[in-house]
Amino acid sequence: MDYTITTGNFDDLLENYINSLDVPIHLAFIDGNHREEATLRYHSLIKPFMDNRGVIVHDDISWSDGMISAWKKIKLVEQKNKIAELWLGNRPSRGIIFLGTNAASNIEIEHIDSILERLIRRAKRYVL
Repeated sequence: MDYTITTGNFDDLLENYINSLDVPIHLAFIDGNHREEATLRYHSLIKPFMDNRGVIVHDDISWSDGMISAWKKIKLVEQKNKIAELWLGNRPSRGIIFLGTNAASNIEIEHIDSILERLIRRAKRYVL
């Protein structure tokens, strides 16, 4: 299996990189510029290069008001596909889009942190 590590500014490199691919993308993990416009641009750039049954993961979907807005817009665009959210600390942390799937069971929400971890985070806020 071949792989390439590319370093540099996401905004400068993403479009050229995906245009150079000769196979579809099966999994895209988007965690770059945490602004609404950039997140929407990354999604729209990557989507045409995805495998019909690929998975797109957006990280930090509650990072800022812009990320929250971007995630809402992405969910509208992708509403025909199954969408899941992974929650961390009582808020959405990652959004997952399963392309080529039936949206009948949208939206699944899974908490990825335990009650103990949440209590520890709360206690740290008061101690620190």
